[in-house]
Amino acid sequence: GINAKEHSNPDKDGFKSNSVNLFISGEANKSLSFELMATQTTGTNQYDGWVNALEYDTDFKDQVIATKLKSHIGENMDLTLSLSELRDESDNPAEESYFNTLRNAASIQADYYFENDIVSFGVDTYKDKVDSKTNYRENERENNALFMQYQGYFSVLSLQMAYRHDRNEASGSANTGNINLGFPISQQTQLHVSYGNAFKAPTITDL
Repeated sequence: GINAKEHSNPDKDGFKSNSVNLFISGEANKSLSFELMATQTTGTNQYDGWVNALEYDTDFKDQVIATKLKSHIGENMDLTLSLSELRDESDNPAEESYFNTLRNAASIQADYYFENDIVSFGVDTYKDKVDSKTNYRENERENNALFMQYQGYFSVLSLQMAYRHDRNEASGSANTGNINLGFPISQQTQLHVSYGNAFKAPTITDL
C-alpha cells in the first residue's frame, strides 16, 4: 500500500481482490444443451480518511450466477431459457454505510429457422432490490419486456430488424428497435447501413 497523506490518517493503503470463475456446458441429449456460469470477486479497498484512529476501508463482493437451457423442438425451432442472479455488496464500517443490491433476471426466446430467414421473439424480466443505510424512495423495482427480431436475405441484400417494448415500474414504457441493411460491393467487402435506438432505465442507486 501507499500513504497518500502526511498528517490526516497517515497509514499505507492498498487494494486486495480475489476472484473465482466457473463455466460448465454440455448436452443432456441431442435436443437439449445447457450452460452454467458462476463468478465471484471479493476484496477490500483501503483509503485515507479524516480520523487517524480509524481504519478506512470498503469490503466488497460481486457475484454472478447464470444458467441457460436450449432445446431443439422439431427441425426448425429452438427454445432458450436464461436465468441469472447478480449481487453487488459493499460494507464500510468506518463510515457506517453499506450497499447491497440484487438483480434476478429471466428470459425465454423462441427462434424459428426457415430456408433463408430467422424469426425470433421472446419475453424477459428482471427485478432489482437494494438494502442500504441510505433511505431510498423505493427498494424494489421491476422491468418487463417483449422483443422480436427478423434476420434474412433478399437476393444479395441482407436485412435485420428488431423491435422491443419495455415497461419499467419507475420510468414507464418505451418502444425501441433497430434496422440493418447489408449489400456486398465486392467479394471481400460488404456495406452496411444501420439505425437503432435503445432504452436503459436507471437503477435504484443511480438516482
